[in-house]
Amino acid sequence: MNSISPGTDGAPTRIPARSGVAVRLAQGMTIKVINTHGHQVVDTWAFNQHDIGESMPMEHSRTAMLKIIPQVGDT
Repeated sequence: MNSISPGTDGAPTRIPARSGVAVRLAQGMTIKVINTHGHQVVDTWAFNQHDIGESMPMEHSRTAMLKIIPQVGDT
């Protein structure tokens, strides 16, 4: 299972394998995704809630950054 934090009550939210969940974050909030089982990639997408056409899929981010692991300050 993977876990995202915080949930609506501040507790981590568990997501079963091969499933998904949407979480709305306020500006300035961060999210931490932890794969608690195995070494599978966790597919993550981010969308602009005011313009759903603006998105940040992880596979495209890797290509644009020319690296697999993002670091603080990457755009």
